[in-house]
Amino acid sequence: MRNKIKFIILLLISILGFKGISKAQLYHVKGTKGVNLIMEYNLKGIGGRVAYINQFKKRWRFDAGIDLNSMKEGVTKESLVTGNGSIFYNITNIKQRFYIEALAGIGIGAEILKNTVNEEGKAGFIVKETVGIRNEFCITERIYLNLDVKQDIYQLTKNVKGVFRVSLGLTINI
Repeated sequence: MRNKIKFIILLLISILGFKGISKAQLYHVKGTKGVNLIMEYNLKGIGGRVAYINQFKKRWRFDAGIDLNSMKEGVTKESLVTGNGSIFYNITNIKQRFYIEALAGIGIGAEILKNTVNEEGKAGFIVKETVGIRNEFCITERIYLNLDVKQDIYQLTKNVKGVFRVSLGLTINI
């Protein structure tokens, strides 16, 4: 009788142990790819971003995407369309659920200015640099919630030279 009880206890422990192992989740694994959807806010307007993300090392990943931003300053409406890439470095994580990452990026695109009083418009080429911090919370193994705080610096623009942004996004691994 004692041997049967020991056997049942060992069986239950092993089943529960295997169940715990099967639920072990790995985030930020080399080779992970995904799509990032972001809504951005700044003091002069709003924007959005769609990007492809690739985790190429344990702590490093890059993204390539398109930004669309709309701002208003005085009587001037400004639309910025940029294609850019960013690189992320994982500074630290808490229990592989919450990550803090540094980011830096560069991009090129177009600036479209429109005067709301006389309806005149201008367009031009721009270069964009970005630096910031990303806070990422892993909801599931495939879905992450992102909060970015970043500074965009624009070169060759006629209106805006730098913009501080706060972004909320969702990353879906594919």
